[in-house]
Amino acid sequence: MKEIRLQPWQEIVGILKEIKVEGDQTTAILRYTRQVDFVISYLNGTKEAEILQTLDNLLGQEVAILRTDIPEKPILARTVSKTIRT
Repeated sequence: MKEIRLQPWQEIVGILKEIKVEGDQTTAILRYTRQVDFVISYLNGTKEAEILQTLDNLLGQEVAILRTDIPEKPILARTVSKTIRT
């Protein structure tokens, strides 16, 4: 697993494997490739941690997590759908 720190307007896309609340941190684990998982952690009590804790319903889905510079929405999360054009 590789821990990353997103910078404003940087996004990570992967399969959401797990949301963990341990000690003073909330962590999201995203599967990027078969061999690489990315870990994003924020201190509990922060807006970022609160947002991550709401993503339980997206486990197993491909999601994108975007870091912003908006104080009210420091991170945004969305599901990723792949459209195949014929």
